[in-house]
Amino acid sequence: MMSKKPIKKRNLEFFRKAAKQLLKRARNHDKKAIDTIVERHPRIDRLGEFNPETFKLADAQYLIAIREGKTSWPALKRSIEKVSNQPKCVSSQQAFGEASLVVDFPSRLRMAA
Repeated sequence: MMSKKPIKKRNLEFFRKAAKQLLKRARNHDKKAIDTIVERHPRIDRLGEFNPETFKLADAQYLIAIREGKTSWPALKRSIEKVSNQPKCVSSQQAFGEASLVVDFPSRLRMAA
């Protein structure tokens, strides 16, 4: 099941905290978390039995990544970094507004004199 919010609205810290929370819930024997883990983690499904004590942060990160439609935690990180490294768009109003300050600077200086 994929998340409804696009990745670009969430940063890597959000997903790190989600993975840590899932790990904590699993270690506290939270039934809903354990059901989700057993249902979605392929390694655990193959083993047929879930032991919260052997569930690792990497397992939780993997589940967060596949929930977001990625194949792995590194793939999720790359997609977030790709989105966050894209240049920011500047509106034409901002661009021309800043440019007009530069162009108008001498005339404003003359007016003050």
